[in-house]
Amino acid sequence: MIIGIDIGGTTSKLGLVQDGRVIAHSRIPTTGHADEHAFAVALAKACRDLVAAQPPTSNVQHPTSIGIGAPNGNQHTGSIDRAPNLPWKRD
Repeated sequence: MIIGIDIGGTTSKLGLVQDGRVIAHSRIPTTGHADEHAFAVALAKACRDLVAAQPPTSNVQHPTSIGIGAPNGNQHTGSIDRAPNLPWKRD
Protein backbone atom coordinates (compact mmCIF):
# COMPACT_ATOMS: atom_id res chain seq x y z
CA MET A 1 0.00 0.00 0.00
CA ILE A 2 1.20 3.50 -0.79
CA ILE A 3 0.07 7.04 -0.10
CA GLY A 4 0.13 9.55 -2.93
CA ILE A 5 0.17 13.27 -2.14
CA ASP A 6 -0.34 16.23 -4.47
CA ILE A 7 0.69 19.51 -2.82
CA GLY A 8 -1.26 22.23 -4.58
CA GLY A 9 -1.30 25.97 -4.07
CA THR A 10 -4.54 25.97 -2.07
CA THR A 11 -5.33 22.30 -1.40
CA SER A 12 -3.23 19.20 -0.87
CA LYS A 13 -4.82 15.92 -1.91
CA LEU A 14 -4.01 12.50 -0.51
CA GLY A 15 -4.83 9.08 -1.91
CA LEU A 16 -4.45 5.65 -0.37
CA VAL A 17 -3.57 3.11 -3.07
CA GLN A 18 -3.57 -0.65 -2.73
CA ASP A 19 -2.95 -3.08 -5.58
CA GLY A 20 -3.19 -0.23 -8.10
CA ARG A 21 -6.59 1.00 -6.86
CA VAL A 22 -7.36 4.20 -4.97
CA ILE A 23 -9.21 2.92 -1.94
CA ALA A 24 -9.54 6.20 -0.02
CA HIS A 25 -8.76 9.87 -0.45
CA SER A 26 -8.81 13.09 1.50
CA ARG A 27 -7.60 16.66 1.31
CA ILE A 28 -6.30 19.39 3.55
CA PRO A 29 -5.74 23.10 2.95
CA THR A 30 -2.21 23.96 1.87
CA THR A 31 -2.61 27.56 3.00
CA GLY A 32 -3.29 28.86 6.49
CA HIS A 33 -0.32 27.22 8.20
CA ALA A 34 2.23 29.36 10.03
CA ASP A 35 5.17 27.85 8.16
CA GLU A 36 6.34 24.73 6.35
CA HIS A 37 6.80 22.83 9.62
CA ALA A 38 3.17 23.42 10.62
CA PHE A 39 2.06 22.29 7.17
CA ALA A 40 4.22 19.13 7.40
CA VAL A 41 2.69 18.28 10.80
CA ALA A 42 -0.83 18.71 9.37
CA LEU A 43 0.06 16.61 6.32
CA ALA A 44 1.51 13.80 8.46
CA LYS A 45 -1.65 13.79 10.60
CA ALA A 46 -3.81 13.62 7.46
CA CYS A 47 -1.81 10.58 6.29
CA ARG A 48 -2.25 8.81 9.64
CA ASP A 49 -5.96 9.66 9.71
CA LEU A 50 -6.46 8.35 6.17
CA VAL A 51 -4.99 4.96 7.08
CA ALA A 52 -6.71 4.81 10.49
CA ALA A 53 -10.13 5.52 8.93
CA GLN A 54 -10.09 2.23 7.02
CA PRO A 55 -12.30 -0.47 8.51
CA PRO A 56 -10.47 -3.41 10.13
CA THR A 57 -12.00 -5.77 7.57
CA SER A 58 -10.49 -3.88 4.62
CA ASN A 59 -7.11 -5.69 4.77
CA VAL A 60 -5.35 -2.31 4.63
CA GLN A 61 -1.75 -2.68 5.69
CA HIS A 62 0.71 -0.04 6.78
CA PRO A 63 1.98 2.05 3.86
CA THR A 64 5.29 0.91 2.42
CA SER A 65 5.98 4.19 0.65
CA ILE A 66 4.75 7.71 0.05
CA GLY A 67 4.98 9.64 -3.21
CA ILE A 68 4.74 13.43 -3.19
CA GLY A 69 4.21 15.79 -6.10
CA ALA A 70 4.91 19.46 -5.48
CA PRO A 71 5.61 22.59 -7.53
CA ASN A 72 9.35 23.14 -7.99
CA GLY A 73 10.19 19.90 -6.23
CA ASN A 74 13.93 19.29 -6.37
CA GLN A 75 14.59 15.58 -6.87
CA HIS A 76 18.26 15.99 -6.01
CA THR A 77 17.78 17.62 -2.61
CA GLY A 78 14.28 16.41 -1.71
CA SER A 79 13.17 19.98 -1.10
CA ILE A 80 10.71 22.41 -2.62
CA ASP A 81 12.54 25.40 -4.08
CA ARG A 82 10.89 28.81 -4.48
CA ALA A 83 7.40 27.56 -5.29
CA PRO A 84 5.38 30.63 -6.32
CA ASN A 85 2.05 29.15 -5.22
CA LEU A 86 3.16 27.99 -1.75
CA PRO A 87 3.13 30.94 0.65
CA TRP A 88 5.99 29.63 2.79
CA LYS A 89 8.27 28.69 -0.14
CA ARG A 90 8.46 31.93 -2.13
CA ASP A 91 11.99 33.00 -1.27
